[in-house]
Amino acid sequence: LAKGFAENPNVLILDEPTNHLDEISTGFLIKQIKNMKGTVIVVSHDRYFLDVVATKIWSIEDKKLIEHSGNYTSYMKAREKKRKSQQREYEKQQKKIEQVETHIKELSSWSQKAHAQSTKQEGVKEFYRVKAKRMDAQVKSKRKRLEKELEKAKVERVKEEYSVEFSIQANKKVGKRFLEVKQLKKDFHGKVLFENVNFTIQHGEKVAIVGPNGSGKTTLLKMIMGTE
Repeated sequence: LAKGFAENPNVLILDEPTNHLDEISTGFLIKQIKNMKGTVIVVSHDRYFLDVVATKIWSIEDKKLIEHSGNYTSYMKAREKKRKSQQREYEKQQKKIEQVETHIKELSSWSQKAHAQSTKQEGVKEFYRVKAKRMDAQVKSKRKRLEKELEKAKVERVKEEYSVEFSIQANKKVGKRFLEVKQLKKDFHGKVLFENVNFTIQHGEKVAIVGPNGSGKTTLLKMIMGTE
């Protein structure tokens, strides 16, 4: 990353640049991007990073590229607003289609009755024949008009968002105090990673371990799991 910025390029393309970066390195990256005069194109799942550095969002959805001016949060708000508006228009369209189809069915039913009457009653055959023909024309006209309207401005149903749901249940009952550590120390090849570490984890807490790369975060996790 440092080499890329040092070359002062007109365009810098970054693919998941915050992967494996600690907080300090991420801060350095953000500062460099903001100070860069050239264009930056970045692929990232880091929402905080995108919110800070992005001025435009390209989102690839449904085989299309959607462009939005602003950061990631503003894009998501605009996207949600658009989805709700589209769903309302879709429901409105479906209601109209249902009304037209109901009318078409009524006309078709009347037309069938008129056709039947035109073959039974000698004195009024011509009347019912003309009536049936007129209704057939109305049915064709309404259906053709509906098809043209849908072809011109059909509103697609909003696709449901993928969601992941799962439940993690403990194999056995645990006490309120889930884990207690006292006077923990760890050194690696003569280098002390941490010492005099004391902490307690209560059952149900969600704990984040942060720190620079090489500070011992993964090592601490392994020690908690009993593999280190």
